[in-house]
Amino acid sequence: MTRQFINQINMQLTVAVHALRYRSFKFREASVTVQNPRNNAKKIAKSQRFCGATKRIAAVTCALLFFGSPLSYAQTNCSGVNEYPNWTARDWSGGAYNHANTGDQMVYQNTLYRANWYTSTVPGSDSSWSNLGSCSGGSSSSSSSSSSGGSQCDEYCQWYQDAPRPLCQNTDNGWSWENGQTCIGRNTCAAPENPGGVVSNCTGSSSSSSSSSSSSTGGSSSSSSSSSSSSSSSTGGSSSSSSSSSSSSNGGNVWSNASVWPNGNVPRAGDRVVIPQGTNITLDVSPPALAGLTIEGSLTFAEQDLTLTTEWILVRGLLQIGSESQPYTHKATITLTDNNPNETVDGLMGDRAISVMGGTLDLHGNRTNTWTKLAETANAGSSTIQVLNASEWQVGDVIVLASTDFEADQAEQKTITAINGNSITLNSALQYMHYGEVTYDVDERGEVGLLTRNILIQSSSDSENNYKGGHVAVGQGEMHISGVEFYRMGQHLTLGRYPVHWHVHGEGGTQYVENSAVHRSFNRCVTVHGTDDVRVENNVTYNTVGHCFFLEDGVETGNSFIHNLGILTKCHPTRACQPFNQDADDILLPSDNNASTYWITNPDNIFRDNVAAGAEEVGFWIALPEQPTGPSADTPEGQNTWPRRTRIREFTGNVAHSNYDGMMFDRGPNEDGTFAIAGNDHTAYADPTNTDSQVLTTYMSNFTAYKNRNNGVWARGGSHEFSNFRLADNAIGYTHADSGSLLLDSLFVGESDNVGNPNSSAEMNYGRSLPREADYPVRGFEFYDLTNRLRNVTFRNFTDNSTRNTGAISYLLYSDFPISTANSVENLTFENAKPVYFPEMRDAWAFENSGKDGYRGAIFEDVDGSIGGMPGAYVVINNPILTDQNACNIQPSWNAAVCQGDYGRLGFNFFGSNGGEPGRITISRTGVGGSVEVNGFPFAFGGFSGKETTVRLGTEVEINTQNSVSSLSISLREGTPGSSIIMRVFGFNSANTGSQQSSLQALRNSGSNAWYSANGSVYVKLFATSGFGAFVTVN
Repeated sequence: MTRQFINQINMQLTVAVHALRYRSFKFREASVTVQNPRNNAKKIAKSQRFCGATKRIAAVTCALLFFGSPLSYAQTNCSGVNEYPNWTARDWSGGAYNHANTGDQMVYQNTLYRANWYTSTVPGSDSSWSNLGSCSGGSSSSSSSSSSGGSQCDEYCQWYQDAPRPLCQNTDNGWSWENGQTCIGRNTCAAPENPGGVVSNCTGSSSSSSSSSSSSTGGSSSSSSSSSSSSSSSTGGSSSSSSSSSSSSNGGNVWSNASVWPNGNVPRAGDRVVIPQGTNITLDVSPPALAGLTIEGSLTFAEQDLTLTTEWILVRGLLQIGSESQPYTHKATITLTDNNPNETVDGLMGDRAISVMGGTLDLHGNRTNTWTKLAETANAGSSTIQVLNASEWQVGDVIVLASTDFEADQAEQKTITAINGNSITLNSALQYMHYGEVTYDVDERGEVGLLTRNILIQSSSDSENNYKGGHVAVGQGEMHISGVEFYRMGQHLTLGRYPVHWHVHGEGGTQYVENSAVHRSFNRCVTVHGTDDVRVENNVTYNTVGHCFFLEDGVETGNSFIHNLGILTKCHPTRACQPFNQDADDILLPSDNNASTYWITNPDNIFRDNVAAGAEEVGFWIALPEQPTGPSADTPEGQNTWPRRTRIREFTGNVAHSNYDGMMFDRGPNEDGTFAIAGNDHTAYADPTNTDSQVLTTYMSNFTAYKNRNNGVWARGGSHEFSNFRLADNAIGYTHADSGSLLLDSLFVGESDNVGNPNSSAEMNYGRSLPREADYPVRGFEFYDLTNRLRNVTFRNFTDNSTRNTGAISYLLYSDFPISTANSVENLTFENAKPVYFPEMRDAWAFENSGKDGYRGAIFEDVDGSIGGMPGAYVVINNPILTDQNACNIQPSWNAAVCQGDYGRLGFNFFGSNGGEPGRITISRTGVGGSVEVNGFPFAFGGFSGKETTVRLGTEVEINTQNSVSSLSISLREGTPGSSIIMRVFGFNSANTGSQQSSLQALRNSGSNAWYSANGSVYVKLFATSGFGAFVTVN
């Protein structure tokens, strides 16, 4: 089998893998490129995330799938200047050229070819190569040039593999070592500490040359050579070229200087412009609209107002506007057009792209005060607002006021017409009230974001029709962005087409996007994919589609999201969210129908002082997969990453308001891209790969959530400790599923002074906006599952009125899991707040029930008597099975009682041989009345779980099954060891635990587990134990 055939098979396998992985094959995911593999093992490891995914696929094949650049290659340059254009590798053993991408050029047998599509066959022998003509110079040192779009047309100016064995040891051309350097091609050497970096005087069989070429391809072309060290080119329908005689320093290399360009003409409208390596050009004029711009050298914007309009920009060198030390002070605008909608930049980058491939994107505007808060409430109808800090803001700037109510779309965009200190006059009156106060110690001052920047990257207005904006992506190279405005960016329903995007970059190092704005985005905001250690800070987003700040696969770690503001995050450009529709074809990912402002798939990142101010669904979604998804799933690093077992690096100071859910710490993505409705447990381990290692406590602090229509916080997991939370004006403040959580030093406010913008008749009558229906019970903390604790928490303003009931502490409406006796509260404070309310089941809330009845056993321990004045007492739902007239203080308005005594949990399981199930199980208290129905649900393997309910120990209960079955397993968990319960189980006549007694009285007197049979029933006395509890099976 030939090497060419094997390479073709490898390519087909790789394409098939990615086509199956994603519904859309418009964007192929693959490996990160590493230019210094021998000196940076970490970067190699990062690249193996994707190239290691499929061992059957050659590494070069995988590398080329990404952005079309090989994994570890260096290029020979006959002029002695190091270059990194997208050329391919020479395979010395087979004489073939490994996997060229579209547009790659290669010399073969003294003839120049261009690749038309992915290919691994020899140029000239396959139709995927275009013959561009013969080369001059043969195999000797050359000073030739050609009509090749700027490529060097020397037979030896090709790519050679630089790992693991330097090919300059090959004797074909007499290349050799000199002073410990590695010769990687004619006249180009690499120092051992920096392979690929150029040093001088590489010895060989021929002397060095000084050649240059500048070219233009089109209907006709011509070329000539000169002894210069820089060149530039532009290509259009018809143009000619000649080399420049200018030096590689900027000097006279300004765009408007005709002598810089071929034939003495500056680029014209419709030209494709190439700035070759070694050529540094300053943009000093606003050129006509271009068909494309490739930067192999550098392009720097002059300090003046400039516009650059082009279909795309490919950055292999440097694109610079301002610098960190000297930010740009004038207005620079880059507009990405789409006159050729089927174009693909650099093989895989699609259209309307600023694509950084081995180069550097340095954009530095002069705005740093990106957002502030209202200093006082801005009333509807007012055209003046007061803010905390309006420094740097100017007349004509566009700003956005975040909603401070339940509706995210109450955000308002305005233009500044006058500024006097921190007083701002707007171009039109406000439609909504925007709250601007700290109320009951909760900061509900609305944010005001600045959208204008003096560097603007935008798409032309046609993007409004098809939601296909531009995108900025770095696959290899560097991106440093500060003070840039991104407008009409992102491409709806297309993977990898986001306003700002690090794509499988591996180690991000010192890269960042800061002080910038993204608004009117059609697909996300800032995406960090397969990339570590980048910084996303002090940015503003507004009116964006899909998850906004986006950690993609779950393998990303060490990234910092600091002081960002996200306003109005939507599911779709035009329609409402469909939260439970995971099959919709008008969203990118199933979870985008629950769009979040911050989508967090790996906890080992920093989220500090960010604000989610109005997502249609979720503010902060900590959506942890079991293991990374997407192209990271099958890589070595992906296989050793366990997000649900990894501790949060930092989550502090964040704010969520005007969302449906403020924080969702659950419902992580599945392998197929769907997300679980519930049940993604998170528990951190010292070694996430080993669940036998030490369990670690996960911390969150200083989180504020207000005016969220559903939950302020929903979390699931073990060993969670959350502190200093401020939760106000939410339908439900906080719910924690699973076990082992602690919420301490926190504040809940049922209703603050922020009355919102009442709209419906019910709200107008009530006097404030409402999170749900007018009679929906507002609750502060909801108990659910087991071993969840409250300590040092204050509740304010949870009071009943004529419209609805409320309670500081309640339970989840409604669950098949009862509240555990191990749940507890301690050192609570209530200010104008009813401590407890357990709502009765109502038809209006039946959508939250689905036949589940765990709520009927609601209970938690009042450790220090904060609620009922009896330390060690239990707060239970007002049900005769649980209460006792002599031991309980019943509170009818709470639908609860504070009781002394002991409680446990009864559980029921069935594993029958006849396929029948017991159906509904009814438990009633002997001689007292009252009953509890436990419906249960069938297991997939045919058994039955009746689930559990709470019982008062020291009592007698009767148990009836709806259907007759041969056996029933009953467990007693929790409860103080030594406490007991007597159960009469109808329809059974024996038990497998304890001794058989001769009478019911003897059973009652027994000091250990026992049973007695009479009257078609079996009576069982079961004692509570520590550990997993006591068990009995009745037959």
